[in-house]
Amino acid sequence: RQMCIRDRPVVVAESTKDLDSAFAKLDEAGGHGYIATWRKNLFAFNTKLLSKRYGLIDENGNLLKAARVPKN
Repeated sequence: RQMCIRDRPVVVAESTKDLDSAFAKLDEAGGHGYIATWRKNLFAFNTKLLSKRYGLIDENGNLLKAARVPKN
């Protein structure tokens, strides 16, 4: 079964300064979800360092990195 972004919470992180807050909010919401950021700021986000629990989308909702979702 394929999961879509609508099935998971999305938190906005406008810059790398907001990442810790975004991670905390996603942890409160179940530990899996997506971080939305401006495409122009993507150079500051090393997607390989993001946990596989978190996905990344741009301001238009384009999927940049899929989040792994646990099988239930």
